[in-house]
Amino acid sequence: MKRALALALVAATLWTAGASPLVAPASAFPFSFESETQVRQAFETTLQEYRQALAEGAGPDWQAYIDRFEAFRGRLKGKVWERRMEAVLMDCAARAGAAVDGRGVLDADAPDWLLLAGGQALSQTDAAEAREAYGRLIEDYPKSPLVGEARMALGELLLASDPAAAARHLLPLARAGTVEPLAERALFLLGTQGPEAERLARLREHRARYPKGPNRFAVARALSKQEDLSATERLDLAGILLEAAEYGPAERLLKGLKSGLAVFRQGRAAWRLGDYDRGVTLLKKAMVLDPSLKARALVTLGQLEEKRKRRPQAIAYYREAAKDKGDAGLEAYTRWSAMYRRVDDEDNAKVVDLRLIQAFPRSEEATEARWRFLWRAYQAKRYDEAKLWAQRMGDAILVKVQGPSGLYWLGRLAEREGDREEARASYQRVLTKSPRSYYGWRSRFRLAALDEGKPDPGFAVRPVEVSPRAEDLTPLFETKPPKGDYLRQIAAFPAPLKELIYLGQVDPALRHAQRTGASDDLKAWLSLQGGRYSKAIAFSEGVDPYLSYPLGYYPLVKAAADPQGIDPLLFTSLVKQESLFDPQARSWVGAMGLSQLMPGTAEWVGKKVPGPVKALTDPFWNLKLGAYYLSWVQKRLSDQPVFAVAAYNAGPNAVKKWIDANGHQDVDVWVELIPYPETRHYVKKVFGNYWTYQALYGK
Repeated sequence: MKRALALALVAATLWTAGASPLVAPASAFPFSFESETQVRQAFETTLQEYRQALAEGAGPDWQAYIDRFEAFRGRLKGKVWERRMEAVLMDCAARAGAAVDGRGVLDADAPDWLLLAGGQALSQTDAAEAREAYGRLIEDYPKSPLVGEARMALGELLLASDPAAAARHLLPLARAGTVEPLAERALFLLGTQGPEAERLARLREHRARYPKGPNRFAVARALSKQEDLSATERLDLAGILLEAAEYGPAERLLKGLKSGLAVFRQGRAAWRLGDYDRGVTLLKKAMVLDPSLKARALVTLGQLEEKRKRRPQAIAYYREAAKDKGDAGLEAYTRWSAMYRRVDDEDNAKVVDLRLIQAFPRSEEATEARWRFLWRAYQAKRYDEAKLWAQRMGDAILVKVQGPSGLYWLGRLAEREGDREEARASYQRVLTKSPRSYYGWRSRFRLAALDEGKPDPGFAVRPVEVSPRAEDLTPLFETKPPKGDYLRQIAAFPAPLKELIYLGQVDPALRHAQRTGASDDLKAWLSLQGGRYSKAIAFSEGVDPYLSYPLGYYPLVKAAADPQGIDPLLFTSLVKQESLFDPQARSWVGAMGLSQLMPGTAEWVGKKVPGPVKALTDPFWNLKLGAYYLSWVQKRLSDQPVFAVAAYNAGPNAVKKWIDANGHQDVDVWVELIPYPETRHYVKKVFGNYWTYQALYGK
């Protein structure tokens, strides 16, 4: 039984992401070798074909693949490659229900095997087998770093049927302290079962220990239903529920509370629930009860009046709130200016922007305001004035990933004046400040044009052959990774954790990394090993670009993009911006999946894309729909990718109007003149991604 289970375990843990649609069936072993490098390349080719064949659940010729993988035995040199080949062979055999000459990847008596055995038993609803595996791990390996994982799994398994037994496993984790990553989850689970007094005590302890924990909203919901809450608890819980946009429950908690903050939150809830008049009354009352809330209340009143289209009243509130010297004043100026720009009242918008710059000169919002002055002058062909605003912007960053726009346009204006040296100096400063940003790439292209006479590619899309970064698993098996590499920290990881990482089970290793204070780049690398692309990007410190720019789901992206005539790397860049490669991503407006499609758009596109309709969280189905839609808008907008990317965000009708108004200009200028700030930033981020991906992965 253990042998069969071991095969099933590997099948359940290997190659769960990154596959693409069925390609040519496996054939007899087709390779001849002249070097060790060719052996490895042939193995990678076979592995890629195998992963592709699994994408949509279509069963390939299992025996042919088993034969091909077995043919690598004795040919692949080095422990890393041998173990990798054995793991893939076992995966293939498990899927085929076949037996192979076992050289198991896992030791059946090791703690990592027991942890995986428990997980596999749970996936097959065999609770008894799971309890046995987890129990053996806890009893036989009490000092293993995986004991906490087993206790958590057992605790969750027993929670409903035997709360007392569950508590025996969860309590040691909950008592471990805030450094233990499993403690937050354990304490939350303990607060969901058991006698009411104990349950509430644990939920309150959770709030105190983990005010920003991942289960804070669930804890707030559970506590909000209790009758014996203090006024302070009700106020605090209402604040959490307002953060979660649960306005009705928040309003019920706040009922009867008299403090200024309570009344302020009551006003916010009333407004969000559509009771505008009551919201105004409560917000004004809050300012009287607590003058320190005045600026925040005024900004909220301005938002409320904007919502019900009463612009003069909104202006009055923003004007008063802007007198504040803190965050509320900055927000008031920002919303006030944006409101004028939405109705094309540029004269008043300029007045507010100048006041914003004077009041908050070092803020990001002031940088944005200076950028707007630069472009007002540029459009009016007042180039000296535009240059002055570019100089005032200096090397300030315009939105995090876009880079120093002032320096870039200082270079462009210098080029226009024929001052090549000033232009070159400006572009070099951009590259020094922000080399992989949108403006960093645009500066690199302009420098190549100035120094080497190369034509600026602009926003032309030129597909390149993609060469994914070779997966390096040597840190899992060598005790001395390269000096200075963030992966050197892997050497200190316990062996069972390394084994699990190899099999794609990264959660225990991530928790160990958090517990031991490992670097964020190591956490990013671990996340990539488990196909957690969004986590990898979030953790990445930006030093290793491959961690910040992974080829998430690339085989699927390519399979979706190629039939539509879309450059796969451009589509990769768009998907990164849309969802960070998270197939479960859902925006506040309801867009879903990797390509962030609205359900209505997906329904329309789904009628035009071959294949069975699937959920929008299905990676390949979502990507097929997204690629089709991107191709569709591109064909309707002069077949220009930059217009298509803008339309993917703003819609083709809006982009058509912008083309008619400004399409005759340099595309660099056209992008800067996109009226919607969100779309303007979106286009820059997507193309910044694209140029980075080409540099990292293009041959």
